[in-house]
Amino acid sequence: MPKARERDGVFQRKDRSGWWVSYVDGSGKRKKEKVTAHTRTQALTALSQIKTRIERERILGVKSASEITTADLLKRFKAHQKARLRPTTFVRLDGILETLKVALPILAREITRRTVADYILKRSETVSARTVVKEFATLRHALQLAVEWELLIANPAQGAKLPKLSEGRTRYLSPMEFKAALEAAPDWMRAPMALAVFTGMRRAKFSTSAGRT
Repeated sequence: MPKARERDGVFQRKDRSGWWVSYVDGSGKRKKEKVTAHTRTQALTALSQIKTRIERERILGVKSASEITTADLLKRFKAHQKARLRPTTFVRLDGILETLKVALPILAREITRRTVADYILKRSETVSARTVVKEFATLRHALQLAVEWELLIANPAQGAKLPKLSEGRTRYLSPMEFKAALEAAPDWMRAPMALAVFTGMRRAKFSTSAGRT
């Protein structure tokens, strides 16, 4: 990688502007990344903060959430799913990911339980419950993979409350449809069918001992 002379772990590349830092992460690997800095002093401060975080993680035995953006996380999730979904299902995934990317925070680590709850609530106002459930399932899966990839500490979508799916639209037979059904039914079924229709009977659960003598 073309760069100027590296001193104290900070340097500038010859082919790109800005300041870069070099350090050893918690797993012992050498990492180099660009930091937000306009001067060498600011770059040194950024490097110091990175080293402090790594040391804190080592002492506490925990890992902080990464700085990956939501867009990059969803992009990685899409690549992961490509070989696991049917082509038609994979095409539909694009629309869901675009919706999530627009609605969620820029950084994946800023997605909280409240963020997820608000997303479900707002989407429920404009789309069907079934659509919300599909989008949420995609989000939850992506965040769970982020945990497995050690990009996030926990999955904020776990345990979220979803809108209740309807059991379907109730449809009643017209008089002509009922007549046709009666004519097509065997003799022994016609009386119960007529009784159910004219009395408005509904299915119910009864105790097995109810009515026994």
